[in-house]
Amino acid sequence: MEIDGVDYRPLAESQDPFDHLKLNLHQFFNHVYKYYEQKGFLHILLSQILSTIAVEFGMALIFFTVFCVNINQLVEEKSLAVAVVTPSVTASIAYGALAGAYFLYQFIRSIFIIYQSWQLRKYFGSVLDMTDDDVQTTPWSEVVNRIRQDRLDGIPKSKVSSLDIIKIMMRKDNYMIGMMNQNILNLSLPCSSSGLITQVIEWCLSFSLMNQAFDKYGRLHPEYLRRENHDDLTSALKRRFFWTGLVFLILSPFVLVLLIVYAFFTYTAQIKASPNILGSRTWSALARWKFRNFNEVGSAFNNRLNKSYEFAEKYVDQFQSPVLTAFARFGLFTIGGVVAVLLVLTLIWDHLLDATIGGRTVLWLLGVGGAVVGALRMLLPPDNFVYEPNVLMEEIAKHTNYIPLDWIDNAHTRRVRDEFLGYFQYKVVVFFLEILSVVFAPLIFMFSLPKSADDIIRFLREMSVEEEGLGTMCKLACFDLAQNGNPDYGAEPVTSDPARHTQHGKLEMSVVAFKANHPDWEPEIDATKKFLNGVLQYRHSESFNRALSDKSRHLSRFSRPAGYFDLEATENLGERLSESVVLISSERARHSRAAGSRGSESSVPLREGVYSV
Repeated sequence: MEIDGVDYRPLAESQDPFDHLKLNLHQFFNHVYKYYEQKGFLHILLSQILSTIAVEFGMALIFFTVFCVNINQLVEEKSLAVAVVTPSVTASIAYGALAGAYFLYQFIRSIFIIYQSWQLRKYFGSVLDMTDDDVQTTPWSEVVNRIRQDRLDGIPKSKVSSLDIIKIMMRKDNYMIGMMNQNILNLSLPCSSSGLITQVIEWCLSFSLMNQAFDKYGRLHPEYLRRENHDDLTSALKRRFFWTGLVFLILSPFVLVLLIVYAFFTYTAQIKASPNILGSRTWSALARWKFRNFNEVGSAFNNRLNKSYEFAEKYVDQFQSPVLTAFARFGLFTIGGVVAVLLVLTLIWDHLLDATIGGRTVLWLLGVGGAVVGALRMLLPPDNFVYEPNVLMEEIAKHTNYIPLDWIDNAHTRRVRDEFLGYFQYKVVVFFLEILSVVFAPLIFMFSLPKSADDIIRFLREMSVEEEGLGTMCKLACFDLAQNGNPDYGAEPVTSDPARHTQHGKLEMSVVAFKANHPDWEPEIDATKKFLNGVLQYRHSESFNRALSDKSRHLSRFSRPAGYFDLEATENLGERLSESVVLISSERARHSRAAGSRGSESSVPLREGVYSV
């Protein structure tokens, strides 16, 4: 029997009781990671049960609100008991059938997931020697090391490395990361030059591109590797993009309703509990794809990105508008004063909560006023304000691993700020873009993405490599800095063709991040090994110590305890190595600008502070 691509054969057919799980290593490694990420069998079991109940509750609540309540009577009588009506038989049958069908689908799916998770629980216990309690506290790198000791017949190699396992697990994701880094996908609206990617657009991309180009083992279909198929594949991909957009256009009203309902249940309580959430920011979906490293699992990526929020918020606060600040202070004084008076009065006489002012109850005015006050506070500069945008940008780059050279020493400019804000957006803006993408997605897929079809097919062919024992892989995920490294970020590539180099230090940062997450890994490629050794040597150089000392002095003004930025003592290996790459690229960019030959490796002399690592 095959469940979710895994053939669950009787155990008696195999000497290894878990061979049936490992027939498809791409799916097996992903299932192992999901089990690890969800912290064991009990949590998965409860999640499946509670999510099914939550969905059914939501559907029942919607049915009651739409078909069982007379809204006009509720407004007039202001009593729910009076406004409740009996729903029509047709509506009850139709909605009941829909809810029942979905419950059946969710129930069967949950059974498969629970069964699969039970199998993985036995695998973790008997093979990896890990209980669910161990899963919650053990680093992912240790799980990978234990998997390496298992019998993996699907990888005909004498020694399996951590990188081999992650590359198999992230075959498709690595191609997507590469395409985003090389700006292959045209995700702009027909009337705009700015790109847009949301969860909805990711779903459509997965359906129209990734699921078609890759098989169930995560491998690129062989026809994509043959140059003679280029024109046919390009034409087919253009048609697939167009039809995906057209079908989604037809389904968009239903998807829009589902998104709005989901958002209502998800965010209403959050906004009520914390109105300041309306003024907070988050990284956009485009930023997340730009920032994610090759061979970086989701938990490691989220941990790294979460450390950047503090510095990103401080960077945004560097740009204050005196006019906007003045209006915010005025609004905070007036509206805040009214809210304070109403709050004091209702604390003394609680019956005033039901009193009306201008047709609205005092309770409603307090809720809205509190939200407005919270939003106005977000517009005010923070206490102990210090102006150091370039220093903060280097800290952001260390955590996001995203370092455009023209941002270095230019973080104080409006141009860089505007580009940065395109990635670091208000949460409310991200939410509305997600809703609007239901309308925009058909336009992008019908008119914009077909223009990228030729580049997509070429990228899939030229950026693929056949690795012995592993199959077809994204070339950029193999960490070959000799072929695809960028000299501006410390690598020494054998080619000077910029089209072969990753942008913004992506490959270099991916190497140091993987080494940090998997300390036991040793690169097999000489250029990559030389790069890592060079980064470590740079950390002990006089130039690094001088640059770090300068930055520590500046950052100490941002309400941090003394010694916080002693990197060797307080930060993990990944942050220390990322710090080195940031400083190397910064020094090279400054030197190149000073020499009038930005980006020309041959014209950069090897001197103290400009390292060829």
